[in-house]
Amino acid sequence: RYREDGEPFIRAAAEDGPAELAASLRAFAQDFLLGWRFGVRPIHELGLAAGLGDPTLGPVYVDALLEPTTQALEARLARLAAAGTLPPADFRHAALCFIAPLFLALLHQDTLGGRGCRPLDLQAFADDHVARFLRAWGPAPDAR
Repeated sequence: RYREDGEPFIRAAAEDGPAELAASLRAFAQDFLLGWRFGVRPIHELGLAAGLGDPTLGPVYVDALLEPTTQALEARLARLAAAGTLPPADFRHAALCFIAPLFLALLHQDTLGGRGCRPLDLQAFADDHVARFLRAWGPAPDAR
């Protein structure tokens, strides 16, 4: 049900967003943070709790929740590359590299209670992450 309810958001993540590379990545990161705060956190927590180490539930969690988000970003990156704003790459690798730090930061702060013992400004983290991702995966400095 969560997957079905999230379908319009996943489709929008894949098909919408600014045409400019940095703005598109900032928008994706912002939507990822907002989605966590306004609904997807509990289902990810449940999926991880049930799926870690479970040979049946783990793949269900991956297929139903993690992969749709990853594939949406892959599609967005491919669209940006087709428009000439991003060099060709393995966009699955790029999507995982983009999502993983955001996901870990959210788990750290919210699920694991890091906000109480080691608070992190998630927006500043996301902004820094986008800038560094662009240096690693974006066009060469002379092409920008």
